[in-house]
Amino acid sequence: MLGFDYLIIGNGPAGVGGVEGVRKVDPKGTIAIVGDERAMPYSRCLLPGYISGRVSEKSLTYRPSSFYERNGVSLFLGRRATSLDPSERKVQLDDGSRLGYGRLLLATGSSALLRSLKGNHLPGVHLLRTIEDAQSISEEAARARSAVVMGGGLVGIGVAIALHQRGILTHLVSASPRVLSQNVDQRAADLVAGHLRKSGIDVVLSTDVDEILGTDRAIGARLSDGRILECDLVVSAKGVEMNTDLAVGAGLSVRRGVVVDDHLRTSSPDIYAAGDVAEAKDFITGQGTTLTIWPVASEQGRVAGMNMAGGDSAYPGGVQICAVDFLGMPVVTVGESREPKDASASEGKVEMDTGQNGYRKLAIRDGRVVGAILVGGAGDIGAFKGVPCTRIDVRAIRDLLLKDGFEFDRLVGALLVREPAAEAR
Repeated sequence: MLGFDYLIIGNGPAGVGGVEGVRKVDPKGTIAIVGDERAMPYSRCLLPGYISGRVSEKSLTYRPSSFYERNGVSLFLGRRATSLDPSERKVQLDDGSRLGYGRLLLATGSSALLRSLKGNHLPGVHLLRTIEDAQSISEEAARARSAVVMGGGLVGIGVAIALHQRGILTHLVSASPRVLSQNVDQRAADLVAGHLRKSGIDVVLSTDVDEILGTDRAIGARLSDGRILECDLVVSAKGVEMNTDLAVGAGLSVRRGVVVDDHLRTSSPDIYAAGDVAEAKDFITGQGTTLTIWPVASEQGRVAGMNMAGGDSAYPGGVQICAVDFLGMPVVTVGESREPKDASASEGKVEMDTGQNGYRKLAIRDGRVVGAILVGGAGDIGAFKGVPCTRIDVRAIRDLLLKDGFEFDRLVGALLVREPAAEAR
């Protein structure tokens, strides 16, 4: 059995961040990474661009093999960890081999969900999570005439746009009454849906796919309202689940993700978790949450790596930030960008239309800006990315916040405080 000072399960942004964090503190300890894909680390958010043909496969990769050589990392790619024994400090792989460790980082990420649906096994039905998924979809798109994309979130819209750009008649079907229901409010969602429709994508809301039709392969989708959409390609983008199987089997504390403390340590003292799989602190609320975005995963990985190597770095908490471009319509969200379930949870908001399908909104709680939405011709997001990270009371200037030329970023630079709102008050 091979043994390493540091063992990392997962070769995405959290795993790469883990290597970088370890090496900041310990330049000589042995490191190994286990990854279930054979590819070098790549950006999942660029996969729709790869499907459209606008992003090359080479452009997806953000760390070459030389990164591992330079940092003295042993790679076990195309291998899957099947069990974890914290008491023995051992991990078993799918080929029967075992690896020992001194400290372990779980950076296992998340997986795309495939609904239990009649016909979901047919050729022509796909998920999008890995580069192999994207390659399969791209190959089928070369001969497809029409497609159904299930799910109106970021991934669903991205795939729908990619297929539309390939010249395919594309239907985007969402069970929710609005697109981006996990990211934006009704006003922003209406603007995005209207823009997609004007661009030629059929957006179907408040309707779900009940069945995928076909015998030898997918030929259509039956909707919950009885309609049938003919298609020869189906992509399911209905959310993700955290890859917590190893943690559950090892008896670690798990809710939606693997529960970690401020140092990203799990309930087992020599095991850390980072990235999608970790349920870590939200910067704004101070509560545990899972944030499935690359910058958060990378930062968590670095903090966990430093602490694994003997450092003492507290993770300040993550902020949900999303910046995308939907066929020429930029959409940016920061922090708490949806309407709160409890209307009393927000004491106020500042919003304005800016013309040319533009919209801005800041959400305010306890005098602090805790979220922002910018859509279309809404200005530069740079001035607002740090807004939820300050404890400045904005009530006296709330009506000025979104005026053109207001330099809130200068206030952010002067007053930035890296502590959660719950502790700041």
